[in-house]
Amino acid sequence: MKLKYLLILIILFIVIPTVKGDVKNYLKVYDLRCDYLKNPLGIDNLHPQFSWKISSQKKHIIQQSFEIQIAQTIGDLVTGKSLLFDAKLNTSSNLFNYNSEKLKEKTRYYWRVRVTDAEGNTSQWSEINWFETSIISKSSWVAKWIKNPLFNDDSLNSKPAPYFRKSFTINNVPKNGRIYVTGLGYFELYINGKKVGDHILDPVKTRYDKSVKYLTFDITDHLKIGENVIGLVLGTGWYNHFANAVWRFDSAPWRSYPELICQAEIDFENGEKIQVNSDETWKTAQGPILFDGIRNGETYDARMEISGWSESGFDDTKWKQAILSDSPKGKLSSQMIEPIKEIQEIKPVSVKEVKPGVWVFDMGQNIAGYCRLKTAGPTGARISLKHGEKLYPDGSVEQKQILRFLKSGEAQTDHYILRGEGMEVFKPHFVYHGFQYVEVLGLTHTPTLETLTGIVLYTSFENVGNFLCSDQTLNLLQQNTRWSFIGNYHGIPTDCPHREKIGWTGDAQLVAEAGLMNYKTQRAYIKWLDDFVDEQQENGDLPGVIPSSGWGYEYGKNPETRHLGYGPQWEGAFIQLTWDLYLHTGDTTILSRFYAPMKKYINFLYQNTDNYTLNFGIDDHKPVSTKTEGDILASGYLYNFTNIMSKIASILKEEEDQSYFDTQIPKIKNAFNKKYYDAKTGTYGNGGQTSLALALYFQLVPEGENQKVFKNLLQNIEEHNYHFDVGVVGLKFLYNVLREYGKSEILYKMVTQKDIPGYAYWLEQGANTLWQDWDGSMSHNHIMFGTVSEWFFESIAGIQLDSETPGMQHFYIKPDLIPQLTWASAEHENRFGKIISSWVKKENYTIYNIEIPANSSASFRLPTINLSLIEINGETLNQSEKDVIYQQDQVHFLKLYSGKYNIVVKNH
Repeated sequence: MKLKYLLILIILFIVIPTVKGDVKNYLKVYDLRCDYLKNPLGIDNLHPQFSWKISSQKKHIIQQSFEIQIAQTIGDLVTGKSLLFDAKLNTSSNLFNYNSEKLKEKTRYYWRVRVTDAEGNTSQWSEINWFETSIISKSSWVAKWIKNPLFNDDSLNSKPAPYFRKSFTINNVPKNGRIYVTGLGYFELYINGKKVGDHILDPVKTRYDKSVKYLTFDITDHLKIGENVIGLVLGTGWYNHFANAVWRFDSAPWRSYPELICQAEIDFENGEKIQVNSDETWKTAQGPILFDGIRNGETYDARMEISGWSESGFDDTKWKQAILSDSPKGKLSSQMIEPIKEIQEIKPVSVKEVKPGVWVFDMGQNIAGYCRLKTAGPTGARISLKHGEKLYPDGSVEQKQILRFLKSGEAQTDHYILRGEGMEVFKPHFVYHGFQYVEVLGLTHTPTLETLTGIVLYTSFENVGNFLCSDQTLNLLQQNTRWSFIGNYHGIPTDCPHREKIGWTGDAQLVAEAGLMNYKTQRAYIKWLDDFVDEQQENGDLPGVIPSSGWGYEYGKNPETRHLGYGPQWEGAFIQLTWDLYLHTGDTTILSRFYAPMKKYINFLYQNTDNYTLNFGIDDHKPVSTKTEGDILASGYLYNFTNIMSKIASILKEEEDQSYFDTQIPKIKNAFNKKYYDAKTGTYGNGGQTSLALALYFQLVPEGENQKVFKNLLQNIEEHNYHFDVGVVGLKFLYNVLREYGKSEILYKMVTQKDIPGYAYWLEQGANTLWQDWDGSMSHNHIMFGTVSEWFFESIAGIQLDSETPGMQHFYIKPDLIPQLTWASAEHENRFGKIISSWVKKENYTIYNIEIPANSSASFRLPTINLSLIEINGETLNQSEKDVIYQQDQVHFLKLYSGKYNIVVKNH
C-alpha cells in the first residue's frame, strides 16, 4: 500500500504537462466541483456536472478552451494511460455536463482540468479531485429495512429511541470500506464505539412516501482486524411526528415508527469482499433517549446509558432480535446536499436567578440549535432546559408564540436526568430549537457562564458574500438577515426555527436572491425543488408548504376558491426559485430537470383563471395598514411566470410551448389592466404601495404610463412619511422598483425609520435577527423580510445580474451612492470567482475599487460621461478607450474585463 502511494507521488512530481508560455503565477485552475460539491462521496448521478474557476494575475483573461480528464486511479490520470474520459472543448464555459455511459455505481473516479486562454496560453493541470458514485440501481440494495420489535403496534406513540448493533469479523486490513445507510426520522451511526461523520439530523426532511435520502460514509479508518461493530440510534424526527399541531404532520400518510436500512461493503487488497447488511440478525434495545420530538424536545436519562454498546466484546444476549419492517414507500436516493452541522459555539452573556432555583441564560444572540450542558449532581436529579426567544417581565422564558400552534406536549424543552458520577455533559441528539434564552431548572449548584454553551446548527453551505458600509444600522440589518437565513435552513428553507420549522414557499422565494448572494445554496435549493416534484398533484396543484403532510392545499374563507390554495405568490416559488438558480448559475440542467412539473403547475393556474386573471391566493402577508388582496398578487404573478416560462421554453428549444406562452402574455396583461388599472388616475387596485409596485415590477403598466404610476407610488410613500405600507410580497416589489428608478435614497429613509414600521425600529428594540411582523409581537426569527440584504448587494454595492448572460459571466456594477453613506463594500463569490465592488466618497472625488473574476466581465455604470474626470488605475480614460464605453437605456457604461480596477471619478 505505502509503495503504491509513493510511486504515485513520484509520478506527480515527474509528469509535468507541456504548456505554451510561462504560466507560473499566471493561469491557474482551482475550486473544482462535481454537481456543485467538493469531492462528493456518494453521488447518485452517472451523468454529473463538473465546474471550475480560473485565477490569474493578468487582466482580461478569457478561457478559449478546456480539457477534462477522468480516470479510475490517480496513476492512470497523471500518466494519461487508461483514461476513462478525455475531451477538449472550445468554449469559455466552465460548466461541463458529462454524458458518456462509462461511469459505474459504487466507484471512485479522479478528474482534473486545464484551460487555454484567448492568447493560446495553457495552464498547468488543476489539482486532482475525485467523486464517488453511490448505490444507484434499486437491485443493488441487498440490505433490508428493520426496526425494534417493540415498535410493532399501530399507536405510533412516543417511545424511547431504539439502538441497533451488528458485529462482524474481518481478518485482514481493509483496502476500503463504505456504508450506505439511513434511519428514519433521524439517525446517528457508530463504528467500534466512535461516531461516524460530523453530521447532525440526518437524513434531511423529505416527503417520505415519495423520497427517502440515504448517506454514504467512508468507514475504512474505523475498521480493525478482528471483531467490528456497527451501531445506530434512531430518532423520530418528522417521520413519526406524534405531536398534535395545526400542520397535521401527526396525520402524515408516511407516519411510522423509526426504522433503518444499512449496507456496509468492505474491499481487501486480495480481492476479497465482505458485505454487512441490515436484517433480522441485528440486535436492538432501548437506551437513555426516553423521548424525542422535533417540536417538543428531548429527554435523556444518563442512568440508562449502555456502556460499550457499539464496541466489540459487548454482551448483547439480552438485546432483542430486530424485525423486518414495511419499508417506506419513498424511493431511496443519495443525500446530495451539504449536511446539517454544528457550525459555531456561543457563550452566554449572562445568567440570572429569576426565581428560587430558576436560572435564565441569555445567549446574546437568537440562534437555531441546542445547548451543551455541563453540570454535576446526585443520581436521578432532573434538569430541564426550556428554550425561547422572549422573556416575561419577571425574567422567565416566555413561549406564547411558540406554543401558539402546538396542541400537545412541551415546546423546545429538553430534560437531562443525571447519572450522578462527577461532571456530566449533555446535548440532545435529534432535535433543534430556536432561542436566545434558556430557562434551567433543577441545578444543584449555582451555575456559571461555563454551565451552558449554545451550539448553532444549520445546513453547512459555504459563505459566498458579505456587505459593509459606513452606516452601522445597515450593517446590523445585514448581520441580522444572515442570522435569520442560517437559522431557517435545516435541510429545507423554513419560516422560523422554533414554532413551525416548515417550508413555507412564499418566505423562501421572496428571499432566494438574498440567500444566493450570501451563501452557496444551489445544491440545497435543488433538493428543495425536488420536494416540489414529490408533492405535486396530478392536476399540477401545489401546497403553500413543502414538504407537506397533505396540509396547505387550501386557503381563504371563500368556499368556491378555498381549494385552490395560496396562489402563485406562494406556490410559484417552484418557478421563481428555478429561474433564480438559473440566472445565478447559467446551468440549463436545472431548467430541464424541473421544466415538465413547472409546466404542469402553470397549466393548473391557466385552468383556474377567470378571463385571464386569478381570483384566489393569500393576501400580502403581514401588511402595515393597507391590505392588498390575494387576487391582484396572483394575477400579477401569473403574468410574470408566463414570461419566465416563455424564456425557459426558448432556452430549452421547446418551440411549441414558447409559442403558446407568448400568446398568453398579452392576454394576461390586457386582462390585468382592464380589471385593476384606473388609467385616469394612474393607480392600480387599492392604490397602495404593493399594488403600484407590483405593476411596475412585473412590467404590466401600459406603454407610456410608467411615470404616472411611479409618481403615485412616490406620493404614497411621502404620504406615509417615508414608511413602508407593504407586507413581505410588496416589499420585494418596492425594493426592486425604487432601485430601478434610481430612488435608493428613499429606500434608505424607509429602512432606517426608528418607529413602526421600520427595520431600525427592530434594532432599537434589541433585535439581532429579523422579525415576523413590524411591531415585533410575534416571532423574532423569520427570514421573509430579508429582501433588504438583496438591496444592499444589488443597489448600494451595485452588483447586479445580467439576465441576458446567466451565470454572471457578464454582470453589472451599478452602485447607488446614497447621500447618507460615505462608503460601502460588498463581495460575492460566484461561479467564476470573487466579485468585489466598493466605493468611498472623498471631498472632491469618489474612489471605486472593483474586482472582476477571470473568464468574466462587467459593465460599470459611469457617474459622468466627461472622460477627463475619470482615472482608471492611475491613468485618465483617454479617447482611444472610448470603444469600451457604450450606452444602454440612456445610461453610459464602461466595459471591464477580468482584473482589479481602481477608478477615481472627480466631482467636476
